[in-house]
Amino acid sequence: MKHACKWLLAALLIASAPGIAGSVAYTYDSLGRVVRVVYTVGSTTTTINTANYVRGVITIPAQQFKEWYGFDAANVCGVLNLLGQGQIPIYSINATSAGSCPSLQAAMTDVSVEHVWVKVNISGTNYVFDPSYKPHTFTTGINLGTAAGYSASTYLTSARTGASITTHAVQNINRANIRTNLTSNATTLAQWLRTNKPTATIDDVIGGQSIVPYLGDTLRQTALPYQNAGYSTVESAELPNGYRPTLRIRYQGIDQTFTSDAIYGKRLTLSFNGTQPVLKLDGVQVGSAGTSVAAGAEP
Repeated sequence: MKHACKWLLAALLIASAPGIAGSVAYTYDSLGRVVRVVYTVGSTTTTINTANYVRGVITIPAQQFKEWYGFDAANVCGVLNLLGQGQIPIYSINATSAGSCPSLQAAMTDVSVEHVWVKVNISGTNYVFDPSYKPHTFTTGINLGTAAGYSASTYLTSARTGASITTHAVQNINRANIRTNLTSNATTLAQWLRTNKPTATIDDVIGGQSIVPYLGDTLRQTALPYQNAGYSTVESAELPNGYRPTLRIRYQGIDQTFTSDAIYGKRLTLSFNGTQPVLKLDGVQVGSAGTSVAAGAEP
């Protein structure tokens, strides 16, 4: 169990999908893998009594927010916009100064959001696990424009030479000048890299971030260090349907909705039996065949 949990946590840190990792739907999806592995491994190596999903509230500071979401917390209004687009419930947010968005120019200091984690009862003791938090190491890239000798004004002037330009249209853009300038910029950039960063990686050039995997001893914690205990929690043994990511297929009378755990790692195909479309999951037909479509006809 010790080694399995270490492997699982490291694998989820590396393999979890990018994007808004804190969204409740995504977190439920990734935690579903945790629960399945815990029960599978625990059944042969240790006593697992229960493994439940816990929904509550966490409070994270600006730096942890940046590592978690990959978004700079220097503008609190930007943070609110990001969380709003991800439909992540916000319980409170604090900034370096008071005001209202979108005009407020202040950095976020901390934010409290809804989150989900797993509570596992191992031999009578409850432990919590949260694979969605991914600390990162950030790499700052170079100034590509400067390194390539690129000038926007010079580039545009060269491209417009000989062209007919109106308010709504442009004709005869100078393709030769564009190609010449692109080649020159690429050559200049390549030479700059050979001289100044001969061993650079892509991240060294354009910037990037890498996940710091957990390589420590067995992780045993009875509470999340960033859980906000001022809010109550809700536990459930199964994934609530409202939080499951879904995929809906609609075509010629076929209308099927799948949860992500039902199709993960499987092959979903839409083929034809004669003129009738048939939806299959791992080669097994799902539902009834669709309405016939004549050859060459638009459905």
